[in-house]
Amino acid sequence: MLSNWPTPEALEWTGQDERSMIKDLAVMIAGKAGDGVLFTGNVLAKVLKRHGWEIVTSRDFPSNIRGESTCYTVRASLDKIYGLSDQVNILLAFDCEAILAHLPEIAANGIVFCDGQGMTTPPPEQTLGRTFHRFSLRALAREQFGQEIFKNVIALGALSYVLDLDASLLDGIISEMFLKRKGEEVVRKNIQAARFGYDKAREITAETERHPLAKKADDDQVLISGNEAIGLGALAAGISPPTPSVRPLRSGSGSCTTCRVSAVRWSRPRTSWRPLT
Repeated sequence: MLSNWPTPEALEWTGQDERSMIKDLAVMIAGKAGDGVLFTGNVLAKVLKRHGWEIVTSRDFPSNIRGESTCYTVRASLDKIYGLSDQVNILLAFDCEAILAHLPEIAANGIVFCDGQGMTTPPPEQTLGRTFHRFSLRALAREQFGQEIFKNVIALGALSYVLDLDASLLDGIISEMFLKRKGEEVVRKNIQAARFGYDKAREITAETERHPLAKKADDDQVLISGNEAIGLGALAAGISPPTPSVRPLRSGSGSCTTCRVSAVRWSRPRTSWRPLT
């Protein structure tokens, strides 16, 4: 662990010893709009889902395209869940401001992954009991791949190592998301960046600081957003939207209402959808 901040005890989210399999957690990705927070959260949700976890997410929508603070929270559990948890177990922060803004939300035995550039030590009462991993994501992305944009995939690779996630699943999801739109070269570079993050985390993280997740079969589920669920429900009911650009959810101020990713099970015939119960 690369940190000069306090080193607390390891996680005990299941109430057992620190090497027990984790069965429920909440991960927040935070940074500025344009940092790739949404992409990182979407990939993480897919990876956890394919390890057999139930998923609920919440996304923050800033009013501008770049520059304002934003975050994406992924709640995951092996049991049925119907909402977010009260606290965050892991914060993946792309800048100093995100760390300071969200530290009060981190569980007392939580983990903070931070870029670390320009970071000043938070107040002692906010660091007590939390583990901080300094990981120079932007610098590493520039040095290894020539662009900071790869910091997100490097971070996902590092988190995969700490949580003992299947790296091949991450590779597959990256391929799914990029191959058709970006081509094979982009897929190759992003998979390389993910593996670099995984290997780098292995270098700087002690074995006792890993927190393996329990896993089970994927169970033929898919991830869809609240908007998509409403659209599919409308189609199943025979309702056609007036235009493809119409969004099912809008708030009075004109900004998107926060949506949560839901797990649904596909039933036959293919026009029939039912929520998981």
